[in-house]
Amino acid sequence: MELDELKAAWAAQGARLEQCVVVPESLLRERSRRTLRSTLAPFAFGRLLECAIGVALLAALLPVVIGQLERPRYLLIGMATVGYVAVATAQCLGLLIGSLRLSADRPVVELQQALERMRLAEFRCFRFVLLGGVAAWLPLAVLLLEAIGGAPLQDALDRSPLLQQLPLGWLAANVLLGAALLAGGWLWSRRQLERGDLSPFARRLRDALTSAPLHRAHRHLAELAGFARDEAPATGDATG
Repeated sequence: MELDELKAAWAAQGARLEQCVVVPESLLRERSRRTLRSTLAPFAFGRLLECAIGVALLAALLPVVIGQLERPRYLLIGMATVGYVAVATAQCLGLLIGSLRLSADRPVVELQQALERMRLAEFRCFRFVLLGGVAAWLPLAVLLLEAIGGAPLQDALDRSPLLQQLPLGWLAANVLLGAALLAGGWLWSRRQLERGDLSPFARRLRDALTSAPLHRAHRHLAELAGFARDEAPATGDATG
């Protein structure tokens, strides 16, 4: 066999080998896409359910609060409660949209960065709902009771709104305590749980306060990134 024929045979063999490598890589990308979507599906469904609950709460609260805006308690506490529900619902909607936008077609590094941003956003949403709920639980429960009871409830209470009948000191103590916890928790989490250089304890704590589907997606992307790093030197050697 002459040198030219040997080079041609070697080139053909290399082309066939490269084609065999491309097919598994495309299959890997497709499998990664399906795995990532199936992993994030429970997360997206949970956020969709939370958005539906938030919209239902707003639909129930707004008529009650707007109907009593001439009363200071409804103007201040009632509107603040509506705002709390609206912000929590908007945060859940943002998480839902973010989970739907994640696609394995993007580079692994970009996916990891987007997923880290989503995990941080979910933690902040949980922090707001938990700490803000300390301030909002009492007026929220009372306003929901008024929304459910409607006119019959007001007739039974001599047409005096239920929120108006709560002892002012008790109501103010609950709201102020919740506001203080919300502000203190926000400052502490910003300094301890949202830094770039988290301690092992802080990382475990933040992971415990976020959902399992995002943890599984994080592990899946880490494995995919490790596979890409392992394959890169081999590809470079073959090219050289």
